[in-house]
Amino acid sequence: MMTEAEYSRRRQAETIGAALFPIVREALADYSEREVTQAIRRAHMAGAADGDIVTRENLHLFRQYRNAVSGDPAALIREALA
Repeated sequence: MMTEAEYSRRRQAETIGAALFPIVREALADYSEREVTQAIRRAHMAGAADGDIVTRENLHLFRQYRNAVSGDPAALIREALA
């Protein structure tokens, strides 16, 4: 049985993913996986928006995903493609 904190974290991850995953899938259609991974890593580590993949408008989604779910860009990409 899930605790209230686990349930809350899971719901938050689903909400963030619903907004973030289409952004990641679109980026993968336009850029290589390596480029997308590097852009996500810059967003996670430095809070840097590259302007193409990570923008000022969606940077908060990448950072929320990092804080709530995982800081691993490869995990984000896998989840977005699942």
